[in-house]
Parts: sequence; C-alpha cells; structure tokens
Amino acid sequence: AAILIMLDNFDPQEKKVILIFIAVLLLGLVYVGTHDLQFGPPQQQPYISPLPEEDASSSGIYL
Repeated sequence: AAILIMLDNFDPQEKKVILIFIAVLLLGLVYVGTHDLQFGPPQQQPYISPLPEEDASSSGIYL
C-alpha cells in the first residue's frame, strides 16, 4: 500500500518506468535464485583449482 501511495506522486510515464524496473528486478532475482543453485556449483568448481596455480606461477616464485 505504501508503494502505491508513493507512486501517486509520479507522472503516468514515470510510474510505468518504475513498475517495469521493479518487475525486471524481481524477475532477475527469481532467475538468479532458481538458476544459480543448479548451475552455480558445476561452473565454479573448475575455476577454483586453476586460479591458485595461476597465482603461484605469476607471483614470482618461479622467476
């Protein structure tokens, strides 16, 4: 209810933009919430092991 009262202060065009922005934000949150859990761990695991090797080789230990 408070959000609707706040939206009354804006022009109709601004209301549209704000509502679209909020809708896109919510869709993004839902997408990240549903997809990150499924695809996050498989993508992150391959990148965890190469990074320490790259850090070690570029840190100057082998120079």
